[in-house]
Amino acid sequence: MAAVTFAMMPHVSAFLMVKWGSLIGALGAVGVAGLPQLGDEALTAALLQQGAHFEGHLALSQGAILTGLIWGAIVASVIDGNFKNAGGFALAAAIMSAFGIIHGASLHWPELSGVSAGYLISAAFLYIYPLFHKEDELVNENVVVEEAPHHSGGITPLPLVWAAARSVGPLHHPLTHSKRTGFTDDKLTAADAPAGADARLQQEAFG
Repeated sequence: MAAVTFAMMPHVSAFLMVKWGSLIGALGAVGVAGLPQLGDEALTAALLQQGAHFEGHLALSQGAILTGLIWGAIVASVIDGNFKNAGGFALAAAIMSAFGIIHGASLHWPELSGVSAGYLISAAFLYIYPLFHKEDELVNENVVVEEAPHHSGGITPLPLVWAAARSVGPLHHPLTHSKRTGFTDDKLTAADAPAGADARLQQEAFG
């Protein structure tokens, strides 16, 4: 859930940029004069004073899809205790931001911006951090690993099938008939279980 939350942040910024632009356009359409354009220094400063960081949302909205994927991968890797993998994603983000693939209005020759430097610092920390901790300390004990049951040939054992059928409720035996309904009303019994079925499973299935 944490990884999904971080992955959605750039998309929230992209949504805000679209709505801010629509608001400015709507005000101009109704005849409001002297409206500044988004990105105007005075408007940006005024928005910041009101708690809206225009430049930050603008940077996040540029390349929001790739940024969201990278942020989600970093957080997921950290949760799993795979810090080297997270550092690799942070390093990739630093390279892409240096070329303007993310956090940039257009592609350009590589340049070290504040965003790129932030990614580099994050990557260095993620690579160095495991060196000062034992490997067993980096394992997240809260991660639940689910293992699917393995059956030979991919076929569910017959006793389990009979147990599932019994749990659904009263069933009719498919091979016996009656004159009134065409089928008997006899419920499945342990005698109907396959020969050689595990005694414990039979007991659980048929009570």
